[in-house]
Amino acid sequence: MRKHYQATVKEQILKTVESLLKKEYCEDVTIRSVAQHLGVAVGSIYTYFPDKNAILREIYRRTCKDFLTELQEAPQKYPTPEENFINLIVLACTFRIKNSYRYRKILYSLEEEPPEELKAVRAFIQKQLSDLKLKALSTSNELVKAERSILALCEGIAMMTLLQPKLDTVGIITFALRSLIAGWKTKISS
Repeated sequence: MRKHYQATVKEQILKTVESLLKKEYCEDVTIRSVAQHLGVAVGSIYTYFPDKNAILREIYRRTCKDFLTELQEAPQKYPTPEENFINLIVLACTFRIKNSYRYRKILYSLEEEPPEELKAVRAFIQKQLSDLKLKALSTSNELVKAERSILALCEGIAMMTLLQPKLDTVGIITFALRSLIAGWKTKISS
């Protein structure tokens, strides 16, 4: 019974912080404000998390884990590997847009090593890029650059969506990815 109660309280703390992050800047969310929203003493929060960064790390870790799960479960329903890859990245960008408050606010407040879950997302994208078998992406260094380009594209589109919510996000992503892939196909190795 005690463990279930502890898990429930921990989840309430995480949900409260996520809710506050939707409305406030990360630095404005404090242990005190979380305790106040939950109606508990500040010390109660420290029972479950040593500091605010531990809460932020846990939210970010879970977000990355959800992100990876969504990518891995995406159906391979298109006739070409390229179209399947584009579908995966559209899903990634869509997930990123839906969770943009988590990414921007949390990631920028934590100046440390990315969680294992984010490393797994990056490795998954690199594997999908590798499966395209493009000569321009034949080395691991080129795959890392390509993966970073794609994540930067997702970030840029997420930011554009915040400014212009009615944008055709899927169309923009698809066009940008087709352009990237075309560039990788035609790149001449030096």
